[in-house]
Amino acid sequence: MGRLSEAKLGTVRLLLEQAPDSTLRSLESVLAAGTTQDEISDLLHNICRLERADRRGRQAVFIPVAPLARKPEQRFTGLCFPPELPKLLWRALKLVEPHRTAQAVAEANQAPGEEPSGVFDELCRVCADRLAADEPGEFAPALARLQGAGPAAVHRFITLLRLAPVIRAAMPRLDQWVRNLNNDNAAAVRLAFKDASIVDDDGGFLLMEVFYAHLVEPWQVLRLISAVMDRPNERFLAASEMAEFAERLLADIDLRIDTLRKFDTSRGAEGGAATAASVYIATQEIAEFEQWI
Repeated sequence: MGRLSEAKLGTVRLLLEQAPDSTLRSLESVLAAGTTQDEISDLLHNICRLERADRRGRQAVFIPVAPLARKPEQRFTGLCFPPELPKLLWRALKLVEPHRTAQAVAEANQAPGEEPSGVFDELCRVCADRLAADEPGEFAPALARLQGAGPAAVHRFITLLRLAPVIRAAMPRLDQWVRNLNNDNAAAVRLAFKDASIVDDDGGFLLMEVFYAHLVEPWQVLRLISAVMDRPNERFLAASEMAEFAERLLADIDLRIDTLRKFDTSRGAEGGAATAASVYIATQEIAEFEQWI
C-alpha cells in the first residue's frame, strides 16, 4: 500500500482528536489485533496510541476541575463550565509549554506507584496566569469560551486552577472523609478549606463545588460543610456562603417529590424503576440534612 501524505495524516490526527474515548479505544484495539500488518495500519495504530497517551496527560493535569467541565446532563446540578474547555487549554499549553506538557504525558502514562512531580499543578498555574493576562495569546479561544459562560465564569475558573494543588492533595482522601468523618478527618477538611480560602476569598466555596462535583453521591457534601462549620443549625447555614449547596439540594428534593406526585402508571416498569431511583435519592438527601445540619 502507498504512504499517506502529511496532509492526510494531519486530517487523520484531527479526526482522532475529536473522537470520543470509547471510539478511540475500539479503533486502537482493532488495529492492534489486525490480521494484516502493513505500514499504514502500523502508522494509524501508533497515532491512536499517542492520542490516548496524550489524553491521559490532559486528564491528569485537569482532573481537579474535570467534573465541572462536563455536559450538564452528565452531572448533578451545580457549577458548570464549557465541556470543551480542557481541550482548548491543553491545545494552548502544548504550544507554549511543549516540554512540560510532554513531561506531563510521560508521568500520566508511567507505572502505578511512581510519585509524580509537580508538573500537573505547574501547568494549571500557567493556564491561570495566561487566562488572567491582558494578552492571553494562544489561550484566547479558551478565554472567549469562558467569557461566554457568564461574567463570573472567568474568575471562578482561574481560581479553581490556582486551587489545583489543594484539590489534588485532598482528592485521594475525599471518599474516606465522607465515609468516616471522625475528629482527624474533620480537622483535615477544615485545613483544606482554610488553605483554599488563603488562595482566594471564594476559595473555600469553590473547593466545596469541586468536592460536590467529584462525589459519587453529591449530597454528601453536606457532611464536609458540617465539618467546616462545626455542625451548623439551619439559620446559621442559611446566612453563610454555603447556603447555595443546601438550597440546590432542597430544590432537587422538591423536584423529585413533584415527579412522584405526577407519576404516570402508563410508563410501565421502566418508568417505575426511574421513579423509584429518584425517590431513593430524595430520601438520601433528606437524611443528610437530618444528620448533619
